[in-house]
Amino acid sequence: MEKALKGLGIEFNRFAERWDSLQRSIQVAANKTTQMTTTVQKITGKFGQINEANVTDDSKEEVLAPASDSVEFPLDDEETK
Repeated sequence: MEKALKGLGIEFNRFAERWDSLQRSIQVAANKTTQMTTTVQKITGKFGQINEANVTDDSKEEVLAPASDSVEFPLDDEETK
């Protein structure tokens, strides 16, 4: 009987360790899901803003230039003097 209880105790300790590991994995997945939801909402909002800007006037098309096209950077130090 004592041997069986000792074996059961060892198995229960293994189960507890595995349960803790699974619980941590589930928590990590839940946190990542929350982060992804935030990212999806931000991207969806940006697309909505762009779509609204493009639809403001149905008679003409607007083309939005990327932000990098609107900023000029000097090619070398002489241009900054």
